[in-house]
Amino acid sequence: TDLTAVVAVSVLGGRYYVRSWGLAPTAAAEERERQNLVPYLRFTVDGSLRLIPGDSVGIEDDLYPLLDRLIAEHDVKALVIDPWQLRQLSQHYMKRHVTVYEFPPFHSRFNEPTTFLERAVIEGKLTHDGNSLLRWQVGHTQLNRDGKGYVRPEKPTNSAKIDNVIALVMAMSQALQHGNREPDVIDDVRPVLWF
Repeated sequence: TDLTAVVAVSVLGGRYYVRSWGLAPTAAAEERERQNLVPYLRFTVDGSLRLIPGDSVGIEDDLYPLLDRLIAEHDVKALVIDPWQLRQLSQHYMKRHVTVYEFPPFHSRFNEPTTFLERAVIEGKLTHDGNSLLRWQVGHTQLNRDGKGYVRPEKPTNSAKIDNVIALVMAMSQALQHGNREPDVIDDVRPVLWF
């Protein structure tokens, strides 16, 4: 793969706060840049995308350190993952007593969090960290509607990427289910995160 996305959602005071990270293998980023398909190198300038040496993003070498740091620094309620090729990650964190939800890519699973995310944006209840990779992806994400009327995000072309948008919708699925947590003392709160 050429892009891996991690998105965290915190819910405080009826607002949704989003942090986003992108990881891509250097070889794939340079190849896509050379073919003028995806401007990956532009997203490294502000730290929105971290390039990983080689031709793949490793679960143990690259994802575990990022997720471990976030788990150590925040009150992480759950990880939400696409089960495709991430069973190892799922098992690793379940052994560490982190709740892991699998999120298969079906319209029926995407519908509620996608429409909820759209509503949160329209109502001004969503704040993101300014991640330029996520902003770029949101700019070309389309909605695909199935025969039952369910929607899910879709990329307009094969070369366009929406991995961070998909990760955001997956994280929102748990944030909206588990609701809002009001801190007793705002200075002493560790954000509650869903990934």
